[in-house]
Amino acid sequence: MNSLLTVKILGVAKNQSKGSYTMYELEVSGSILEPYVLYKRYSEFLTLHTNVLKLVKTDDKLKQLQANDELIIPEFPKKQMNKNSSKVIEDRQHKLQFYLRTLLKSECLCQTDLVMDFLAVPRAWKHLIAPSDEEKRKIKQQNERQEQ
Repeated sequence: MNSLLTVKILGVAKNQSKGSYTMYELEVSGSILEPYVLYKRYSEFLTLHTNVLKLVKTDDKLKQLQANDELIIPEFPKKQMNKNSSKVIEDRQHKLQFYLRTLLKSECLCQTDLVMDFLAVPRAWKHLIAPSDEEKRKIKQQNERQEQ
């Protein structure tokens, strides 16, 4: 896993109101982020997965990384019968944890708006995690000046 973003699924919370569902409690942290917690449903993970697959098909850099086995998109945990049983929820939690950690091993994918929005990375931190080309150029120029 890269040091930009790390995610740990701490547990689950069940919503018993209309149409009960399970929320996964995620702790997001990183080399420059204070840890924070957010909650995601399985359907949100599935949407992320679908969009990652679409992004990889259309982004030349990600496509090349995948072809070179430098970007691995793991198999997504399938829907199961008896989805509210403790065993199914625990199994899915472990699989979603593995899924996220595998995705975040790729710094390029980690820096996409898609992943940062899913993880609700604060706007103020986005430019530090994924600097624009202009910001990268400025940093490079500053480093070159310091070396002289």
